[in-house]
Amino acid sequence: MTRQAVGEFTGIGFSYPAPRDAHPLTGKRAPDLELDGGRLYEVLREGRFVLALPPGTEAGGLARNGLVVAHLTGGDEALLVRPDGYYAWAGAPQAAIIEAGLALWTG
Repeated sequence: MTRQAVGEFTGIGFSYPAPRDAHPLTGKRAPDLELDGGRLYEVLREGRFVLALPPGTEAGGLARNGLVVAHLTGGDEALLVRPDGYYAWAGAPQAAIIEAGLALWTG
């Protein structure tokens, strides 16, 4: 079987449609990213949204009920991962931009 066929058969290769002008990752399955406190899929077992921030990005007032805030070990974009492991949002690690992305998904 090809990698694409395996992805479609297992459901891992499925992507959700993203809104126009959304980041290219939106709606795609997130890989098991390395976080400062473990791995993404370990954190997702809690069944909550995960906001993964680039190293050194200040979390400030971004933490809210039902949201896990973690830092990536590399990268330069903020990533919001849904509890099912798909990217809900991705963008620049600036507080106002992150807040706008969070507002769509976590209120």
